[in-house]
Amino acid sequence: MKHFFLTLLCCGIYFLSIAQDDTLLNPDDTLVIYDPLHKPAIPPKGEGAKWVVTPSVFWVNSSSFKSYYFDGMPFRIKFPATYKEGIKTGKKYPMVVFIHGVMEAGDIYDNEKQMKWGALYLKELVDTKQYDGFLLFPQNKDTGWNRSSIITLFRVMSYMNSYANLDMNRIVVMGVSLGANVAWRMAAFNPPFFAGIVALSGFKMEDIEIMPRILAIPSIFSMGEKDEFFSIADARKYADTLQHMGGHVRTMFYGGFMHESWDNVFRDHALLDLLLTANKTNPLVIKGKSNFKKDEKVAATLSVSPGFDGYKWRKNGVVVSNGGFNELNVKEPGTYDVQLFRKGEGWSHWSAQPAVITQE
Repeated sequence: MKHFFLTLLCCGIYFLSIAQDDTLLNPDDTLVIYDPLHKPAIPPKGEGAKWVVTPSVFWVNSSSFKSYYFDGMPFRIKFPATYKEGIKTGKKYPMVVFIHGVMEAGDIYDNEKQMKWGALYLKELVDTKQYDGFLLFPQNKDTGWNRSSIITLFRVMSYMNSYANLDMNRIVVMGVSLGANVAWRMAAFNPPFFAGIVALSGFKMEDIEIMPRILAIPSIFSMGEKDEFFSIADARKYADTLQHMGGHVRTMFYGGFMHESWDNVFRDHALLDLLLTANKTNPLVIKGKSNFKKDEKVAATLSVSPGFDGYKWRKNGVVVSNGGFNELNVKEPGTYDVQLFRKGEGWSHWSAQPAVITQE
């Protein structure tokens, strides 16, 4: 996993996608229930297919989550509520990618158990138009997420960017249990891809060394204080370390709760706030602060994620001469925003939420 970030960038993963087919994903697709006597044909490597499901979720009819398959990975997609209208005008949509835990793995014909957690809550947000975005629920057939399965997931995302109006600057990765461990790592080794992290009851202490890559990615980190698999003391140390480095993490530690404490997060409005505001173009203060007194010297460092192909910063609408990096040292009050460059896509829009440094 330590070379995963470089591997993705060097092989041009931004533009590796499913074989050219703009008809694969359709919000009007119907679910096909798996019949073991009539198994669907597995498509050739590099080609996607509309796929089957084995019903198992207990909370609701999951038919609004469409079923697909690519390179050994089944996945479900819920389309934005305004997608049919938006696709005509070129509207770009954000997305939540949900990474399941160990118990939700399944064979390629399952494609349902991965929606046990989180899907109902997120579905309601989309159905009520509180969150006008995609929901992507991939399923791993093993108990862990290996390099191959994660590359496949990134290729699905790349396809959605090309053919489904996905906004690559507004993707939030959410993981539960083992999936939370994976969410932290996916963002750390591939920071240009994710605008937010939601880690529900999962982390690895050894990942402290990769934290500098996620300082500019806002995150939510939740745990039950009686978690039977993870130490709450270690969880506090993990979060404190990230905050002391300059990271922006909101902790939600719940007294009296064990491992399955994540329903509390789904009920907290802070989660929706993150989903709505997360954007790669938004600079964050990672050193210093935003508000200075008149007698204080202004000194702060603004940051967006490393790994893009170019950066362009402005102060009060004027491009700064030394703004070709992901960090900008600020010595004067003002409004600072940034553009990001991706090869093959060009420059992004300017920051959706600029950083404002004040001195009063």
